[in-house]
Amino acid sequence: MASLASHYPINDTFYGLSEVQQQLRKTVFDFAQKEIAPRAAQIDKTDDFPEMRELWLKMGSLGLLGATADADFGGSGMGYFEHAIICEEIGRASGSVGLSYGAHANLCVNQINRSASEDQKRRYLPKVYAKTEQAHKQGLSAFIVERNSPGFSSGHKLDKLGMRGSGTSELVFNDCRVSAENVVGGVNRGAAVLFSGLDLERLMIAAGALG
Repeated sequence: MASLASHYPINDTFYGLSEVQQQLRKTVFDFAQKEIAPRAAQIDKTDDFPEMRELWLKMGSLGLLGATADADFGGSGMGYFEHAIICEEIGRASGSVGLSYGAHANLCVNQINRSASEDQKRRYLPKVYAKTEQAHKQGLSAFIVERNSPGFSSGHKLDKLGMRGSGTSELVFNDCRVSAENVVGGVNRGAAVLFSGLDLERLMIAAGALG
């Protein structure tokens, strides 16, 4: 079996990968080793990645950002096995970039794909949600909050001990008003939206760590 990696062999047939899945691994591996790995040490050292947007656009052109989203909404329509392969190879190149990718592709895109209405999918999948509980009210509701929403802003960037370069900031909601049409999964169904993706999130984090 020919090696798909330049530094050690990966016998994908042993693990039951199809030819399409093997090609996906090779494509993502080649991309990540060229575009991410050479920058990984500097990203962690400086806790900064100014070329992140440029990289994200390249990943989008490969169909990685919407890996599990339905093809009808511009996604790649892949399964979670394929998504795990992507996470593994990006994580192999950089844990920080892999964490950012997982947050986008799984916590954001995949959750919208699983729980949002048809209209919400059409509006947001081709382009994260927040949780809230009003005083004296029961239940969680999940919302799509757009960056330009009045009352929404991002706080200072946190200086972390690990996964540096994967930007983490506080999200500030100061009397932020969100349209009812941005509720995802129904009123008071936010907990179901959040928890429905936790097992999948853990799977993708494990795949990135494996890489």
